[in-house]
Amino acid sequence: EPDFFMARPTHDLRLQKYLASRTYDVIVIEQFYFLDRHIREVRKYQPQATLILDSVELHFLKLEEQAQYLSEKIPFLTDSRHRRRSLDASHAQKIEEAKRQSLHVKEYELQACRKVDLVLVSSSSELRALQREQPRSNVFVFPHAVDAEVIGKTVRQRGAPKRSGLGVVGNFREESDFATVFQLKHVLMPDLDFQGELVSMGGVNPSPEVRSMKEFGIGAHRFRSNFHPLN
Repeated sequence: EPDFFMARPTHDLRLQKYLASRTYDVIVIEQFYFLDRHIREVRKYQPQATLILDSVELHFLKLEEQAQYLSEKIPFLTDSRHRRRSLDASHAQKIEEAKRQSLHVKEYELQACRKVDLVLVSSSSELRALQREQPRSNVFVFPHAVDAEVIGKTVRQRGAPKRSGLGVVGNFREESDFATVFQLKHVLMPDLDFQGELVSMGGVNPSPEVRSMKEFGIGAHRFRSNFHPLN
């Protein structure tokens, strides 16, 4: 069987120690920025290994969607007490910053994809998006969560499951995840006749701002890591 080595940003380790100690057939590195940081070490100590980039998710695609979302889907802003206020110049600046960031990340992420032997993406939609940018055959779908297209197909076939409330799993440091919850709170919830906590967020390291949102009908629950089985 092939001898694998896998490294991800959450691992607090010095890769050189492991790369220089034995020979591996396959090396998997998560996240383009972590690959970019260590690819010289990998190629130096393991030139024979098949190098795989597990993108986890295509960051540039998410940032592009976030910029589009900020531009087209935000009808108002809120203050610290969740009171609505009109869009202003600061929001327009935020949109431009999001666009610049998406282009910057896209350049470096696509460069990382060109440096490896195989790329893993998390959904069929990401596969199509990457192949539009880089037509290639060495990209495979390796979902970290259920593909949205699969969820939609299942719901259509079986009907929506009966649930009370909504659950949102994400990283509170991701502005798009945070914006999604705010939209649920201010756009969806007012139209629903619901008493109590409707939206429940789960993620890593919620900020005090997130934890304090319970009084506005949003619960926050801290997870120990980004990866959890869903039952």
